[in-house]
Amino acid sequence: MSGLIYRKISNLAGFSLCNIFAYVIYVSSIKHKGNKNLVTIIGSDNDKDIIKINIFFSDKDKEFLESLTFGAIVKVQRLKITKIEKEKNSSVGKGDLDDHDRGFNIVSIATHCDIKRGDLPTSTIEHFTWDEGEKKICLDMREKWKNYSSVWAEHLKSSSYGIRNHSVVQSLPQQQTNNTSGATTTTTTTGKVKFTFTSIENLKPNTFVSLVAKVLEKTFTVGNGGKRATIKLWDGTGQDVIWVNDQPTLGNTIFVNTWEQNLINDIDGLEQDSWVSITGAKVSIYKDILEIKLYKNSKIFRLDDNSQLVQTILKNYRIKCDIDTNDNDKVNNEDADADADGSDEKNRKRMKTDGSGGNEGEEEEEEEYDPIYRDIKVTETHYPHITTTTIADVLSKNQKVPNKFKLNVSFSQHIPLNVQDFSRIHCRVCQHAADYYDSSNTNRDQELISCSACGSSQTDYIFLFKFILKDSTGEIPIIFANHANYFLNMIPCSLYNNTDALSSIESKLKILKKPNLTFDICIMSYYESGKERLPENVKYQAFDTKLTI
Repeated sequence: MSGLIYRKISNLAGFSLCNIFAYVIYVSSIKHKGNKNLVTIIGSDNDKDIIKINIFFSDKDKEFLESLTFGAIVKVQRLKITKIEKEKNSSVGKGDLDDHDRGFNIVSIATHCDIKRGDLPTSTIEHFTWDEGEKKICLDMREKWKNYSSVWAEHLKSSSYGIRNHSVVQSLPQQQTNNTSGATTTTTTTGKVKFTFTSIENLKPNTFVSLVAKVLEKTFTVGNGGKRATIKLWDGTGQDVIWVNDQPTLGNTIFVNTWEQNLINDIDGLEQDSWVSITGAKVSIYKDILEIKLYKNSKIFRLDDNSQLVQTILKNYRIKCDIDTNDNDKVNNEDADADADGSDEKNRKRMKTDGSGGNEGEEEEEEEYDPIYRDIKVTETHYPHITTTTIADVLSKNQKVPNKFKLNVSFSQHIPLNVQDFSRIHCRVCQHAADYYDSSNTNRDQELISCSACGSSQTDYIFLFKFILKDSTGEIPIIFANHANYFLNMIPCSLYNNTDALSSIESKLKILKKPNLTFDICIMSYYESGKERLPENVKYQAFDTKLTI
């Protein structure tokens, strides 16, 4: 043993420094206290006793805290116990990861960490090595967790913590799976190995997941954090409409990032459209965008296109598309019946051969109609229960300002007309937002430039643009600023340099421009800053609305 004494949670003493092992039951969202961050962990070492651990930390430890998920084991050293409630089987403790003098440290043994093999856990201790006695404690806790996990999962479903589990259990048939780099091989030996796979549409932030998906894209970049590999995955779930090989395809996508060299090598060997199984993946949010991060204990396996998992996903996707097609066929048949009665000629092409109008053989143009977009919701808002109002009501002189509304509209135009100019250079010092192509710097190919207003080099990218939207009562200009990246589901970048991001936005706009397509959007009214409170100075900005395409 290391010489440290570890106490059971039920035996902790108040106002003392203790060492404990505990299962992670719940992790709170991060709060900010002055120049510090605070996260709260609910832990237990059995099926009834609880300890609430308040951890103060600085930004450098954020990545470590991402390993704290339901079922992980934590080893906490020199935790200060501040409260004991015996009647409630609970205790409260705290620690500061920057307080090295007091020796407060945490080691996190994730559920996918292979203790017997000697995989190193995530730790705030430099040069961590396994102690045989501590390894035995963790292995014993892992065994007991098989019984405790269901108890805590059921308890938390009805508690204020609200753990949500959207996973589905599938089984991986006995097979040998090699990634294309040859670095990793896994062979099942018991006929079936149980995995819990989460579909892309059901991914939730701050969870570790396993998933099976198709690789649509892969890119490699080098920055301050070193080399990074990124892949874009699709599994056919969800109602987003994406463009694959210039064809509209149903299903959500997600980007996966890693800085681990062995995983970068694995990704480098993958081909576009190949199928992969990923385990030990962390779902997180960066600038309002859901993404996945892979760490050193994460694994990527190349799957055969004919494997049972892949065929199941494709079968489910075909069933889903058949349902949509049957609905569309029903609509199209009703339209055909109307045409036969001579009551609907709006969307028909006819040859004018009777000389009554146009030239002989001239084809009358019809509006483009894609059945796949019928009844597909292209946006979602935070307020589905709120009814929509009309543009005429919003623009009424009797409306109070500021105010909030929900509209159901169609797309008319975007400003600027050049989509590449949707991204702007924003100064964090003076808050000036300049066009990407600024008269003070004519090199569009370079990365961030200094602020043209104050000269500061503290700049970043933002999205800033305007849509002209319409309904049957009128048109209204809507600004996209503070909520633009949430609306686009994209991190701001240079659209002159990032062709993938530009292509993605252009694809979204192409769908929004479809004839007769309408969507919901939340907007707020306000008076333009620094101007009189007159009707001509009222502006409208989008908020809490996200594209699902």
